[in-house]
Amino acid sequence: MWTFRPDGDVLNLDPVLTGDPLLVGADQGLVHALDPATGTERWHHRTGPPGERVHLTRAGTTVHAIGAGGTAHALDTATGRLRWKARIPGAVTSRPLVAGGILYAGDSDGTTYALDTATGTPLWHFRTARDEPTYTWSAATGDGLLFTAGADGTLYALDRTTGTRRWSLPLPKGRATGPVVAGDAVHVTARDGTLHTLDATTGAVRSRLPTGGTTTTTPVIGDGFVYVGSSNGNLYALPARPS
Repeated sequence: MWTFRPDGDVLNLDPVLTGDPLLVGADQGLVHALDPATGTERWHHRTGPPGERVHLTRAGTTVHAIGAGGTAHALDTATGRLRWKARIPGAVTSRPLVAGGILYAGDSDGTTYALDTATGTPLWHFRTARDEPTYTWSAATGDGLLFTAGADGTLYALDRTTGTRRWSLPLPKGRATGPVVAGDAVHVTARDGTLHTLDATTGAVRSRLPTGGTTTTTPVIGDGFVYVGSSNGNLYALPARPS
């Protein structure tokens, strides 16, 4: 057992628990790399001013750290050496995603940004209208597509490499959680508590499950099922890849 305490007043820590070292983003604008066995700090890197939350994702030997102010840093996980830095023109409030050599991030206004993971070069961006007073970006990938529920309450399927919209589906009363993907099916819940299961390629609705309550947590995929909890106290399970 060990304890690590960064300098300053830290309200939130965002750990990436996979691999060695253990990588932690603090709301002091810092990324910390720790020995997972002892908690000893190996290196740290400043990504922004004190008080700025840092969001992390890891891909191989690179950790991608994006501060709430929108500056993305690609760091060597072993040494903390800066590989590149790029600017995202928006307030980033959630963890980015890496897939197929592309870094995806979204801002609080509902815009998705794609950057080359090797160089930080911007590749494309996709903007949605902002109809929600508060919005947290999230996304999932599958079969060459990026799925994200926009700030306008619509689920979008975008070409991963170009950002071209393949299909979209307005969700009743807006989206409640981010999407998850299982094979050729994508699952997302709406604010009315309904779990929607769609064909990932076409967007065709395969099933709708009204939970009878509201949902605030992202569905979880495991053992061939998708699990979702509802405010009515029930946990629901249905096949993750329905026919």
